This record gives sequence, structure tokens and C-alpha cells, in this order.
Amino acid sequence: MSKIHHRSYDKYQAYYARIDDALEGQDAMRANAAQYLRKMTGMQSSEFEAYARGGSYYPTAERTLRGMTGLCLTHAPTIDLPPRLEPFRQSATYQGNPLSVFIENVLAAVLSKGRYLALLDYPPDGNTVTSLPYLSCFNAESIMDWKYSLVGGKEQVTYLRLREDDDDLADEGIEQHLVCTLEPFHVDPQNEDMFEDNEKLGIVYKVRRYHVKGTDETMVGEVATPQVNGSYLKEIPMVCFSPSNLTLDIEKPPLLDIVDLNIAHWQNSVDLEHTVHLAAQPTFVRIGASRVDEKNNTIGPGAVWDLPTGGDAKVLEITGEGARVTREAMVDKEARMASLGATFITDGKVRNETATTSQIRNRSANSLLYSSLEMVEAGLTKLLQWAADWVQPNSTVTVEFSRDLVSATADPAMVGALLKAWQSGAISHETFIDNMRRGEVVASDRSYEQEKDAIESEGGDINIIPVMQTQDV
Repeated sequence: MSKIHHRSYDKYQAYYARIDDALEGQDAMRANAAQYLRKMTGMQSSEFEAYARGGSYYPTAERTLRGMTGLCLTHAPTIDLPPRLEPFRQSATYQGNPLSVFIENVLAAVLSKGRYLALLDYPPDGNTVTSLPYLSCFNAESIMDWKYSLVGGKEQVTYLRLREDDDDLADEGIEQHLVCTLEPFHVDPQNEDMFEDNEKLGIVYKVRRYHVKGTDETMVGEVATPQVNGSYLKEIPMVCFSPSNLTLDIEKPPLLDIVDLNIAHWQNSVDLEHTVHLAAQPTFVRIGASRVDEKNNTIGPGAVWDLPTGGDAKVLEITGEGARVTREAMVDKEARMASLGATFITDGKVRNETATTSQIRNRSANSLLYSSLEMVEAGLTKLLQWAADWVQPNSTVTVEFSRDLVSATADPAMVGALLKAWQSGAISHETFIDNMRRGEVVASDRSYEQEKDAIESEGGDINIIPVMQTQDV
């Protein structure tokens, strides 16, 4: 049996699962409460369920991701395709999604998990001269294993294992894996003339499918050796998108720090609500009264308690600084989440940075958003150029994203204030984009009622005051 998981797979799967739960929101967090919340000693299962339901989960990570993706796509990218490939705009993926949806999915995946893979392929059956290739898409957790090797003096991916979605098989506990390889190609001397010179180099792209259940692996169907225009392929036609390169090397998920803060904020919220609940529910104690003497447990101005001589009654209430400290911890995490979100856009540059210091900065100092946009642009160009070469040889593809709103020189304080207002639901996404463009916090061309309607349509809270709107007078 082949090795199925890369050595880093398990570690990063835990990260990806955490990000998925955080982005899905409150229901997912509560469903996985045992994983994220600390169960108090002596707490029964029913009590723990009530405890987990007490806090409110704010979708800060999800709103940050939407905001960043929206910034990248405020202006639609300019994409020039040869005439033969034009229908690809309307149906680019295996599921039939248009190219615009594919681009949005790539950006969201790169900015959240730092990984997304697209494999270019032709329909397996019924191909004609007018058939178009399509993109098969794989999220970070579906990239199971890979290997690089030297081929003709150049490092290439020679082995790639991907998990394909199949609900029917999943119900039976079976995973379907797609295995792509570059393998030595042995030419039959008697049929040597059938093959072009480049095919005699001894490497060819092959595809296999496996059903995997537990530790058992079974190949399904025959080994496929794809051809395009009568020629075999000499490389695996795939691109793995990430924030800083187009290789299969794994990077730390960009959204992970915000996700972890978002989860910690929820943990504080659960603890705070639990404390408030206990503090608001005082316990009454009668000292010196036996059960024989008890006549009435009713509390209120119309109730009379008869206690024996020397008896007493008290109220047990929670006091102390616990609730205040917990709330302060939540406020601190809110500020840190906004600050981390701002680093998606800015490079942390100080306004009065010297020219010498600025020159020392290299490309790695650019904002995550900026570099991610560059990688998506480069990867998409590569995929589309492959597709163009397959259907209309000698044609050219160009892809260009607008970078107007993802400059690495934006003021971090302004960006942080805008993000905090957007994350909390105090301004609409449209206003967030508008003010990123103008460098302001409040849209001057929108009335209060218009802004209120925009916020409410997105599920925000008009009662939350953006930080930058409060000023000393």
C-alpha cells in the first residue's frame, strides 16, 4: 500500500478543522464545545451543554475574511482569453462554476488556510475538437501527499495524492483518492516512429483512482495516460496557490491567529455568561431550621418565615472581580483581532520610517493581502495559459488584478479602526470598502438611515460605536 498522508498532514488538518469551525460560526463551535471549552470539575453533561450555550460567538474571523476577499475583488480582474477559450469564463470548473466564482474561492482559501489546488483536465468521455478543459478544485485538507523529484535537471512534482469528494462513498466509510504521477515512459522499439521526440525523454503523466477504507487501498478502473492534441503530458497540470509561492510547501494558515483569538474570545464569553448567570441567581440559606420546622419556601413581601430561636437566614451571592477581569480580557482580544486583521493589508510600516530602512525591506515585507493577490494572479495566468495552449496553440493569456485597495503602505491605525468597526458589525461592508479607498472612517456621502439599513442587511449591530468615531472634546 502506498503512503497516503504527508508527514505534515495530521498537524495541519487540526489547523484547518479549527478554521472551518470558526468560519462556520456559533453552531459549529457549540457542536464541538468539548474540543474548545474547559469542562469544570464536577460539571455534569447537561450542565456543560447549558454552559456552552451561554456565550455568544462573534463571527470576527469570518467577517475579516470576507472583508479581505472583498478588497481584492472590489475591481474585477482584467482577463484576456483567446476566442477558443472564451466559454471558460462561464464554465471553468468541474462543477460548472464560472471563472469569477473560482477566483473568489481561491482568494478565500489562500487568505484563510493558505492553500488551494487546481488541476486542469479534459472530460474523460465524449471529447470533440470543441471540448474545453476544466478545473478540478481541491481544498487544503484534500491535498493528501506529494513528492518533488529532479526531472531533466528541474525540480518537479512527480507524485500527488488528492482526495475527491464522493458523498455516496463517504457514507460507506470509503475515500476516493486521485493519484497523479510522472513516470518513466518505455517506448516499444517496433513502434518508435509513433512517438514524437519529446515523448522519448522517458517521462509521462499518469492518473489512477483508488478507494481507501482504513488501511486498505484498491485501484478503481484503468491507469489513464492523458493526451492533449495527440501528445502525452510531461508535467502534472496543476497549480497549488499559497500567499507567497506556487509550490506544495505548506505555510502557516494566515487566518489561524485571528481564529485562535476568536475562539479564545468565545471562551471568555462563555465564562462571563456563566458567571453572570450564577451571580444573578442567589442561593437562600436558613440556619437553625430543621425540615420539621420548614413551613414555607416562598420568597417575597407576602411570605413570612418562622425560624426557631437562634435561627438565621442568609443569601449566598457571587462577588469579586471575576466578571470584570473576564470582560477586560474580551476587550483586549477584540483589539488584538482588529490589529491582526490590519496586518493582512499593511506591512506594519511606521509613518516616519527612514528611507534607508524602507530600502532594506524586501518583498517578504509586503502585506499578506498584496502578496496573496500576486500569487493568485500568477497561478491563474499559468492555468489559463495551459488551457489556451491545449485548445488554441500559440495564443496568449493575460490576467491582471487591481491593487488599488491592497497597497502595502496603508496606515495601520486607520486600517485597524476600520476593521474593528467592520468585524463588530458597526459599519457595512460597502462602507468598509469605500473608506479603505478614501482613507476615512465614516462615509460622508451616506445618510445615517442609509448606513443603518446597510448594516442591518448584513446582520450587523447599529448600536455598536466604531472606535474611531469617539473623540475627546
